[in-house]
Amino acid sequence: MIIPSELQFTAERLMKSQGRVGTADNDINAIVSMGMVPQGYRVNNYLTDTDAFYILTDVPNGMKMFNRAPLTTAMEGDFDTGNVDTKLEKDTHLVYLTLEVFLHHQVHNN
Repeated sequence: MIIPSELQFTAERLMKSQGRVGTADNDINAIVSMGMVPQGYRVNNYLTDTDAFYILTDVPNGMKMFNRAPLTTAMEGDFDTGNVDTKLEKDTHLVYLTLEVFLHHQVHNN
């Protein structure tokens, strides 16, 4: 499971609790008991949706990262002040090549 850093504590509760999370019922935690997410979770600090998580599947080469534009720099100096303005730009995208690669689910719809 891949999660944003905002969901670390929620993921820890879901993945490590023996009982069902957030209820007073004595139900077992089916995610843990059935081994549904055997690899646990990993935090991706670049995810921008704070309430979404992703489940990895075994589809080979399902997600690729493309650098659409390489890192470029530009500088411009000011003769009078000696200051230098610097600009850096980069455009990177993650592309899901098949629908089965990630199952996206909003946490608040669960």
